[in-house]
Amino acid sequence: MKFQINKKEFEEALDLTSNVVSKKSINPILQNILIVAKEGELEITATDLEVSLIINLGANVEIEGKITLMNSLLRDIIKAAQSENILLEKFDDGNIKVTAVGTSYEASIHSINPEEFPIINKDELENAPTFTIKGFTLKEMINKNIPFAAKDDVRYTFNSVYFEKDNLEFRTISSDTKRLALIKNFVDSDLSDFSLLVPIKSTKILKDMLGENEAQIKILNKKVGFIYENVSLISNQIEGKFPDYRAVVPKETQYNISVSTDLFMNLIKSLSPFLSGDIQKIVLAFEDGQLKAMTEETELGQGINTMPIEYSQDSIQIAFNYKFLLDIISVIEEEEINIKIWQPDKPAIFMG
Repeated sequence: MKFQINKKEFEEALDLTSNVVSKKSINPILQNILIVAKEGELEITATDLEVSLIINLGANVEIEGKITLMNSLLRDIIKAAQSENILLEKFDDGNIKVTAVGTSYEASIHSINPEEFPIINKDELENAPTFTIKGFTLKEMINKNIPFAAKDDVRYTFNSVYFEKDNLEFRTISSDTKRLALIKNFVDSDLSDFSLLVPIKSTKILKDMLGENEAQIKILNKKVGFIYENVSLISNQIEGKFPDYRAVVPKETQYNISVSTDLFMNLIKSLSPFLSGDIQKIVLAFEDGQLKAMTEETELGQGINTMPIEYSQDSIQIAFNYKFLLDIISVIEEEEINIKIWQPDKPAIFMG
């Protein structure tokens, strides 16, 4: 086996596969990637048996073949190479030589028998029902969901992003049981309605592989496929039912307030010196013409700051977790945030 490939494209592919390979698997083969060289291209595959990533790259293939290499080691070697192209050769003893073309840099790697690498069924993507959406749209949606999904693996139903197509609306929803993020986009698709629970690990990889062009979502049996240009992601779906998010979102609100996103962020961040450890509560007081933000008074003191707003209703106070507020503000791209409140002791809605 012998091929030459563009270093930058190879490095970017290995950056993607590094998010898939198991770091501490009892099966060493899962710390490796499979590289298949055939006429004019490489096919790079990584899997942890729940998530699989397949990347096709153009290459100058002199001798066809396949190898299995440790992803982290190969990635570090390619990053260290200071050249435009990489030459990779496999010898009869199984050793692999990596050369930075036009330089004196060389590295030798031991490979594993490629027949030990798990077989990934890519054919199931071919004829699966397909939902098409702009890559940048899907990327923006899940980027706003990821901070609000559960971080632990115990509540696996919440360690996910819920995809839902309902007539002409496509939604992504995530929650850690304390917060819920709901993002909506209108779509033009004849595909039947569907719902999917996609693991948070898969959505993070998906976010990194998406760009401006069309992306495809493939509806599979107990799995889901995502195709963007030369990259295919196959993921197990999470079994279980996502809670009824509609029951969580307040249907009526009594107080509807607009605030500047930048000023609101500065207001909240200004109180950070008084927040540490278990002390994370910020009280927002909506008063005539102003929003006052306060921390609780402790032995360290108390933080208080205000910003002007258009507000003339009754004065109300509502408390939030400081980090929760930062997460919310950071994913809202619009110049203003609409804050909708039913009662101070009930959930509030923040909308771009």
